[in-house]
Amino acid sequence: MSLSASRPAPPPAPPHDPYSLLLSGRIGARPDIGWRVRRLERVEIDLPTRALVLGPAPAAARWLSEPNGSFGGLRSPSNVARTAGGEVLLLDPASGALLRFDPCACRFQRLPCFTSVVDAGAAPCLERSGLAGAAQPPLNRLRDPQAIALCRGDLYIADRGHGRVLRYALDGLVPRAALRLPAAALAALAVSGWRPTGLAIDGHGTLWVSDPDNGRIDSFNPRGKWLGWVAAGRGVTHLAFDCRDRLHAVIEADVQVQATVGAQPLALQLDGQSAGFHWQSLQLPALPAGARFTMAIDIGDAAWSPAELDDPANPRWSAWLAAADLARLADPLPLAGVGGRYLRLRLAPEPGHVPTAPFDVLARGARVLRIEGQAIDLLPRARADLVEGFPPNPLQVDLRGHLHLHCVDGPSVFDLHGQPVPPEQRLGGERYERSGQYFSAALDAAIDGCQWHRIELRGAIPSGCSIEVRTASAAIELTPDEVDSLPDHAWCTRLVAGSMAPRDSATPADCGWDCLIMSPPGRFLWLQLSLRGDGRATPCVSAALVEYPRISLRRYLPGVFGFDPVGADFTDRLCAIFDTTLRSIEGRLDRQAMLLDPLSAPAGAMPGQTDFLDWLAGWIGVTLSRDWPLARRRHYLKQAARLYCQRGTADGLRRQLLLLLGFDRAYAGHCLAERPQLRCLAAPRNCAPCPPCLPACPPPLILEHVKLRRWLYAGQGRLGSDSVLWGKNIVGRSELSGAGQPPSGNAQIAVTTLNRVPDPLRDPFHVQAHRFSVFVPARIRAMPTERRALEQLLAQETPAHTQADIRYVEPRFRVGVQAMIGLDSVIARTPCGVRLNQAVLRQATVLSGRHAPETSFL
Repeated sequence: MSLSASRPAPPPAPPHDPYSLLLSGRIGARPDIGWRVRRLERVEIDLPTRALVLGPAPAAARWLSEPNGSFGGLRSPSNVARTAGGEVLLLDPASGALLRFDPCACRFQRLPCFTSVVDAGAAPCLERSGLAGAAQPPLNRLRDPQAIALCRGDLYIADRGHGRVLRYALDGLVPRAALRLPAAALAALAVSGWRPTGLAIDGHGTLWVSDPDNGRIDSFNPRGKWLGWVAAGRGVTHLAFDCRDRLHAVIEADVQVQATVGAQPLALQLDGQSAGFHWQSLQLPALPAGARFTMAIDIGDAAWSPAELDDPANPRWSAWLAAADLARLADPLPLAGVGGRYLRLRLAPEPGHVPTAPFDVLARGARVLRIEGQAIDLLPRARADLVEGFPPNPLQVDLRGHLHLHCVDGPSVFDLHGQPVPPEQRLGGERYERSGQYFSAALDAAIDGCQWHRIELRGAIPSGCSIEVRTASAAIELTPDEVDSLPDHAWCTRLVAGSMAPRDSATPADCGWDCLIMSPPGRFLWLQLSLRGDGRATPCVSAALVEYPRISLRRYLPGVFGFDPVGADFTDRLCAIFDTTLRSIEGRLDRQAMLLDPLSAPAGAMPGQTDFLDWLAGWIGVTLSRDWPLARRRHYLKQAARLYCQRGTADGLRRQLLLLLGFDRAYAGHCLAERPQLRCLAAPRNCAPCPPCLPACPPPLILEHVKLRRWLYAGQGRLGSDSVLWGKNIVGRSELSGAGQPPSGNAQIAVTTLNRVPDPLRDPFHVQAHRFSVFVPARIRAMPTERRALEQLLAQETPAHTQADIRYVEPRFRVGVQAMIGLDSVIARTPCGVRLNQAVLRQATVLSGRHAPETSFL
């Protein structure tokens, strides 16, 4: 007979610790799997940290379809670009001037005599460029400039009014070409004229240009040749590529209807034609005089029936604008950051309202397309914080498109024209929802009648925030509807966490908070976390640990303390206070092994004192430089002990040098055929893995001088400039001439040497014996800490009978001078710049301009 019901588990064996369930977004294929999410209400899982946080406030949500072209802050606005050297360039759409940010002066400075709009006075610059009488518009005269882009030392400007994309060399800002459509493609346009608006460059240097009037995206190769076009839909504006070279395009659209507000309320339903449409603003361009009505709003993907639209008691209506504020709709008024296909408006007249003539209601919004090859997909609800694959943006851009830049005296804010933003006009308000809830799925203990022990939350709770914990238990698994219908008294625990404390003094950044579970015994448990904040900060739950069953210290007390259930429960809860302390001591003993591992040993120490990691290194006679990063110190100590069995050998010394220079990890997993590639985007972080390859072989670093012997042996030697006969010339000992004729002496200044130790038979062997050279990069010589570490390593690990010679290798290859393959010869890129008193003419010295010729731009 089979038993389907679970049996009580046997008593836990020593050390008498309960089992645990870990809830974390880092477990499983998706974060919601690790958190065992049943439902989230105004709570989201932060993608970078996989933690539970409050969702953004509706007005503070960031969308890829923001009108400034920053894709929710994931990239720079369309008229802003940042070079690889950190310079920030801004194209002012009003004046057409190109501005460069000066952090010392904390302002944008105009590049003189570069670009300007057609109606701007730039006659002196035109005369200097010699283009004043050209038939085509000069390359420095713009009309309605829209966007800029940087790649491989070139600057691209979308000159919308002239139907071209200008290309400049960033070094010296020299005009190179104007990219236009071929005549055949230009003749096939649906709307007369090409209107380049948005620019984006993929990882291969291909330029993509959007044309909203014709609803197309054209592409040009790095040499400026037109490649083709992609139909994206009318209104395509801003473009951006992610790490996988997938193109994201913003499609802007206007939805306009006519309305007449009489004595009765009027309900309108505007259709954005796609799910997750991002409604950005609402405007009444010509509101009749005497109109006085309130406005309620709702946004969603499901259409409403006429009865739902006309129902004034519909709870989904949200009050949006009072009658006294109707004048604000003369200009576009931003809507809350909510996405949905339908925008519903309810216009309810107030006392004193005068029936109106028909007037226009104009709503603006956008959708986002993702283009990968021939596939074009719509991104519904394209929230910036929920989209993966974009490289980190070094520039901070807020919801209004303002740039937050760092100056010498602190951060400052600038608008898209390069003007400082006053403090009173900067973006403020609430960033997060004020409350939200997390509901877990059923947690199964697989033990009938299990008394769940405690919950430990890990994360952070800022000031003004809190987390409430509620639990419910049952003997059988309930359906989601049954859990939602549980009465309020079925939810127990009800404890509130207002702050978190460090779980261990050794790791002060690891904070937590715990509480006992007050629910009655049951095999299944449901967890509910209520996160609350002040709108400017949010609590963060990185993980939740649920322990079961409760193993109390009452088992060591007399039985009278557990005679009745109520008394036993009180005793268990009282002993749990001491149980946590005792288990923390046991935990320290369990983690004692981490003190002896270089990868986990504590490394913090007061100035002038020795930390535990250095003390651990002293056990094996290793001295760690305090100037090294912590990760390097741990790695060096971890690997150094493994090489002691090879001390005194050439291979052992080479391995220690590889470890010191960091070559042991620099060459691991790299192919022999790898070459640095120039990309306009950051390297992929979450793309497909590289094809398998054989690891590259690190350089030998050590050359034993005995290998330099080029003696001519009978039957083996070959004549050459490096081959020598056995004789006195090998040693070069000075000999005085004798009395006989002809003179037998060979002493020559700067050729022979004085050696008072007479050992002519073995002198040729001693010339190159017990000596070796160590070849290291020249950067080691320029860093005192690295040079001292190298000299100290050679002094300790070099055998006593040998002599080491350090050779610092410059990145160059010179035939006959520096050409030992694998040792001192390096085929490198063209050097950049010449420094006085440091560079030698005709030895890899190249004059360069302000920017390096091989610099790549994002």
